[in-house]
Amino acid sequence: MKHFGAMFVVALLAFPVHADPFQVERDKALKLGQEGKFKPYEKAIHALARKGDPVSQMAMAKIARDRGNFAEAEQWLLPLAKKGDASAQFHLGALYAFSMSRDAEGRRWLEKSAANGSKRARYVLDHWDKPSSLDLGPEAVAGQIPTARMVDATWGQMKYSMGSIEGLAACYRVEAKDIDKDFAAARDGCRAGALEEYGPSFPEAKANEVRRVVLACFRTEMMEIRGITAKELVACTRKTR
Repeated sequence: MKHFGAMFVVALLAFPVHADPFQVERDKALKLGQEGKFKPYEKAIHALARKGDPVSQMAMAKIARDRGNFAEAEQWLLPLAKKGDASAQFHLGALYAFSMSRDAEGRRWLEKSAANGSKRARYVLDHWDKPSSLDLGPEAVAGQIPTARMVDATWGQMKYSMGSIEGLAACYRVEAKDIDKDFAAARDGCRAGALEEYGPSFPEAKANEVRRVVLACFRTEMMEIRGITAKELVACTRKTR
């Protein structure tokens, strides 16, 4: 499948800013990312994060998480979450619950985020005990993960985001309730591509790699279905966070 394996760049998270001393430098860094200069972009964002810019710290956490470096993502998120940042609390809770198998801690941070007004956290908590495709199921044993189940689990995570982040579904030009119907071709095509690439199952050690590749496939296919450019999607999603 022509798009399978293509990685999709995620731009800097947008926050309301008041007298922000990092704004000028951050805008320069963001421009690098939009121009496809990803290494200079990351270097600039990392430097800002080390200087104490909370927006860049969140961006570094997202970069680390998307690469499967969950411990590094935790290091960036935890200080912000402890300061009461609802978005950081949400992302930390989701990281613990869905990527690090630390459900109790994850739920605790999601509850803090919801108490601070996060609609995303409230959505996840409301669906916490309901059946979900986020579960890979009992087949994921003996160090092997069924490829089709991983694709379905990743699709479940995509739907979670599109259903819980206000405005995100609109960025893909779809109603949240119609995600399955409108993007069935993307889901089915990426599942077929994953089965062709990885076979019926793959080693557990490759789980993060496969998840990232499948997620990138979903995004790329969905953009093509809707005729959305990467630049348009980045600009829209920045406004939702």
